[in-house]
Amino acid sequence: PQIIGSVITFSESFLEILFKEFPQMILELNQLRYFSFKEHEAVFEQIAALQTEIIRELEEEKKGKQLVVQSLFQLLFVKLYRFIITQNEAFNYSDNRTLHYFQRFQKSIKRSVQESKSIEEYAQELGITSVHLNRICQSIAQKSALEIVQDYLITEAKKYLLNTSYSISEISYFLDIKDPAYFARIFRKKTGISPSDFRKI
Repeated sequence: PQIIGSVITFSESFLEILFKEFPQMILELNQLRYFSFKEHEAVFEQIAALQTEIIRELEEEKKGKQLVVQSLFQLLFVKLYRFIITQNEAFNYSDNRTLHYFQRFQKSIKRSVQESKSIEEYAQELGITSVHLNRICQSIAQKSALEIVQDYLITEAKKYLLNTSYSISEISYFLDIKDPAYFARIFRKKTGISPSDFRKI
């Protein structure tokens, strides 16, 4: 409630188009982060200027609008990515094959959000063992495969809670979690508050 600012929303596919040759950047930018620019005002001013220019381009109808917007977003994301690196917050990446498996796993989770799958089934879909999948997740995100799945479900649950009037039980059903009480326990474990309290924020 105390935060004042802007929200910029874009599709994941847009990010993939911008950085299809740089999957490490996509993975890094997909993580939820909080940036502090208290000692980096120059970087903040550059990012703020790019945001202003993006908004201006979106509001106006000029030739080459799409190309300009994509270029501005690329610059903005590269600035953020470089800032992350300088703050020593980047993940320790494995080889490209490991990263490829992890990204396929993420996409499979999104496709299966309304279809409950076990970790074994995800691994089988990738053509690897569940042990290998867990090693990949630990290597890339320092989390187990189950934690990655649960994190995504919680993210989807938050969207339902904030943007719809569906009941907790209905949201649990949409996420293919048959027991609303179990859903509530997972939500509290991940966020520290109940789904109903989160909705009141």
